Amino acid sequence: GNLDISLEYVPFKYLNQLGPGFYNLRTQFKVYGGILDLGNHMSFLRLKSGRFLAIDAVDPIGTAAEGSGGQDLKAEIDRLTEGGRLIEAVVATHPFHTLG
Repeated sequence: GNLDISLEYVPFKYLNQLGPGFYNLRTQFKVYGGILDLGNHMSFLRLKSGRFLAIDAVDPIGTAAEGSGGQDLKAEIDRLTEGGRLIEAVVATHPFHTLG
């Protein structure tokens, strides 16, 4: 027969689950005309309410995750957060992350 695979059980390719309810992703962050890649990251922490606190920020389309084409990364964030509806708040811990 046919397998019914729910997206809920499809593993993420770019979001890394580092612990229960804690996800992290890494992206490129190039400076000096693209010569130097400092890297950037963003994390999602699931709250008791089931919603997420986003820690730091990246541009999921304008910067490529390691091995990502941008749209794939945004699709994973959207799947985790139901298109952003489950994001309770975003905390940018320092100005460097607001450039990403």
